Amino acid sequence: MRKLTVIAIILSMTAIIALVCAATPAVTAAAAAAPAPAAPAPVPAFVDGLPYEALDPSHKASKDMPILEVTRPFNLEEISFKKAFIVCGFTAESNVRVYLLLFNKDLDRYERLYINGTSGWDIGASGLFIKQIDLKEGKNQLRLLAYIKELDEAGGRDAGMEPHDQADPAGDPEAAAGPDGEGGKSMPATGFPGMEEAQLNEMTITWISPESVRTAREMLLTKVYDFAV
Repeated sequence: MRKLTVIAIILSMTAIIALVCAATPAVTAAAAAAPAPAAPAPVPAFVDGLPYEALDPSHKASKDMPILEVTRPFNLEEISFKKAFIVCGFTAESNVRVYLLLFNKDLDRYERLYINGTSGWDIGASGLFIKQIDLKEGKNQLRLLAYIKELDEAGGRDAGMEPHDQADPAGDPEAAAGPDGEGGKSMPATGFPGMEEAQLNEMTITWISPESVRTAREMLLTKVYDFAV
């Protein structure tokens, strides 16, 4: 009886081993047939004529102000009770171009901010940069990108190759299609001097609308009244 039991156990173990060995090739074949994980998409050098680093929220912005000193918003952060907000700055340099970028939460990156259909402004002889922007309710995350257009020939740059592309393509399709870069038309993006030669500051402007103030006041009065009674 004991011998029969041992034989039965041996036969059962043999059957299990056979099943495992038979299943192993199928599993291996399925693993071989599985598609390889897709390679990550290459990061573009330029998007919309500007370096991708300037649009990437993970890229660390400049802490110093080597080209343009931002005088408003104060300390690069401010609360406004008006929708219209004026961004100001001053530079002692010449031939400076400035872009304002607004964070797009849906795309998880910054985009050019167009004002009256234009993005990208050259600072004149006064050295003053003044632009009025319309805020959205709540937090507005902006970046200021500034760089010197003209660099000496020893730097290997061509002053005529900056990415103009100043006109909003949505508002003026022909403005973004021109080859000569005049009048806000497109220029080759490869002429940008590079982020190591540009200034990038992050700014936060929070707009508290009159409706928000009114609602907060009504809630406060209601709580005071409830507490009093």
